[in-house]
Amino acid sequence: MTKEIIADGIPEQSNGAGRWRRPQELNIFLVLVGIVLLCEVLGWLVVGQSFVWNPQRLTITILQVSVVGIIAIGVTQVIITGGIDLSSGSVVAATAMFAAGFAQAAEW
Repeated sequence: MTKEIIADGIPEQSNGAGRWRRPQELNIFLVLVGIVLLCEVLGWLVVGQSFVWNPQRLTITILQVSVVGIIAIGVTQVIITGGIDLSSGSVVAATAMFAAGFAQAAEW
């Protein structure tokens, strides 16, 4: 039994009948769809409204993810240009501390 590499890079047994195998990315996507469907069903059963397609929750999720996305874009540009910078976590933590300090100030 030898393995052959087919066009998409997935090894397949040569004595098989040419079975098509799903790519690993598709498996991960199917698991994600399953989790979304489970959360949706639980949302309707427990709360009586959608967990996934609720406009307020989508807005909050997008706002929370946007910060990480902006940082990821900046770090990607730094790494592509050759300057490896690992201080983005420290900058985010310091910014959060300053923002919390300003939020507690009486003038704000």
